[in-house]
Amino acid sequence: MPPKCSYLLGAFATIYLSLASIAAIADEPAAEALPGAASWLRYEPRMPLWVVSRTARCWPFNIWVARTPEQFTRGLMFVRQLHDDGGMLFAMQAEREISMWMRNTFIALDILFADASGKIIKIHENATPLSLEHISSDGLAYAVLELPAGAVAKRNISAGDQLRHAHFGNSGCQTQVKEK
Repeated sequence: MPPKCSYLLGAFATIYLSLASIAAIADEPAAEALPGAASWLRYEPRMPLWVVSRTARCWPFNIWVARTPEQFTRGLMFVRQLHDDGGMLFAMQAEREISMWMRNTFIALDILFADASGKIIKIHENATPLSLEHISSDGLAYAVLELPAGAVAKRNISAGDQLRHAHFGNSGCQTQVKEK
């Protein structure tokens, strides 16, 4: 008869593997079955961000936040799918001129530049996948928000609208729009 500890180890291993598979299934929509080169995103939590239009409509998103130079460099490279409400916020430490490109980025993106208050100062819609064209903020920006291509048009987001997230010292919305 095997020792009791082997049963316990087996039980713990079964529970662990079961929980790991549940977590992998639960996280898969968030991580969009990321390839190895983008696997670092699997370990990054997604956080809420809202876009508030000048007409007080509030659009929720669930985004990754890039804060380090290494994360800025990787961004959404190698990601092959992104949920309609997904994206990435590049949270800078100070306002500066920002230039983005789509190197190794396989999905088209809408790129929004914002100032330190979260006000959207420029939008570049439908950036071409894998392009090396530089997309500039054309002025000082404090953050860049990348959303799936079409997100801006679908929600009628425009320059002057407000990003709400802890990075800007604000968060949440009074009302939220239920998407159809």
